[in-house]
Amino acid sequence: MRSQKAKSEVVELQPLEPAVREVATIIRRYRLSYEQLSYVTKMARRRTDLRNPRPSKKLPRNLTDQQLASFFQAIERGGNAEHALLFRLAYFTGLRVAELCGLLRDDVDVQGLTIRVNQGKGNKDRTVLFPEQLRLAMRLHLDSTRDRKFVFESRRNSKLSPRWVQTLASTYGRQAGIEGMTPHRLRHTLLTDLCRAGLSDAAVQQISGHADRRVLAMYQHLALSDVRDDYQEAMKRK
Repeated sequence: MRSQKAKSEVVELQPLEPAVREVATIIRRYRLSYEQLSYVTKMARRRTDLRNPRPSKKLPRNLTDQQLASFFQAIERGGNAEHALLFRLAYFTGLRVAELCGLLRDDVDVQGLTIRVNQGKGNKDRTVLFPEQLRLAMRLHLDSTRDRKFVFESRRNSKLSPRWVQTLASTYGRQAGIEGMTPHRLRHTLLTDLCRAGLSDAAVQQISGHADRRVLAMYQHLALSDVRDDYQEAMKRK
């Protein structure tokens, strides 16, 4: 397999052979050392504005409704109410995992169903919402953990680490039959769901905390699947 790939690369590079010979001639003529050749290459790239191609961004993998339900069911089977609240909050608010771990008790307004995010990505503050169905669970959790500084803490009374939350999400994901489960997939899924529900770009941007509204196009692209069948049916009539 590797030899076939190597042969293919050789064939693709054959048209560059004249350029290789010219560069080799220049190296011999000026007796360039390795360091000098590196410098010449660097300066040539600058003068020709030659840049490394940026890797294409992969679309985030959002969860289906069935996967989301299976994930929460796996958590509920574990019997840990705090884990259930943690990941439901991750989905319903779209908080990044670091923001979730740094959430302070004082940031939560149970009555107003809002959460203040301090120093989020880009050191920007914002306020997000959480749904009515989480009000009771949040109130009970805060009432039973009055001695805490953070909403969610480890057994050592310190805030959770993002890596620990990611590991926990992966564990519950495997139990639910979901490979590659991460807290960020919950965020992606929420933002996609909000676009599907017809929320304005400004509203989704407020919730997501994206500084650039163009980023939202990624989630709107995911929602394209909602209209694909209608589109194909319409095209049959053309």
